Amino acid sequence: MKYETQKLIDPHLQRSLLFFDLWVENEDRTLTDKGGNLNLLWSSDESALYVIDHNLIFDDALNKAIFWSAHVFKDVLCIKQGDAVEAMALETRMKNSLACWQTAWDNMPETWAEYNHELACFEPEKHLQRLTDEANGTIWLKLP
Repeated sequence: MKYETQKLIDPHLQRSLLFFDLWVENEDRTLTDKGGNLNLLWSSDESALYVIDHNLIFDDALNKAIFWSAHVFKDVLCIKQGDAVEAMALETRMKNSLACWQTAWDNMPETWAEYNHELACFEPEKHLQRLTDEANGTIWLKLP
């Protein structure tokens, strides 16, 4: 995706992705005047955005200053910041997503669970608790 393409993406979609990345603590969708690492693909034929590369989500070391200074869609935050209706809608979407957590975990390939158990690289209970807390309103504490 090129820098100019950002203007073609619906601001509502931009905000949704911004908050998704904040929620899953993905600091890896950056764009500055010096370039970046968007992890987005734009199909000009379809006018569609494809979100790729989620290998850095659930980063315990999320740096909020970097996130808010470099996220590709950081500028859309000010459009409706403080909008209670949009805040409730985002919280509802997060809660609906969490309703699928156990099913997703149960359908994960067994080898992934074994690998995670051996390396202890992901603590599902810890992240589920944080995601739940944020879906219930603490995500707003992450705003700049």
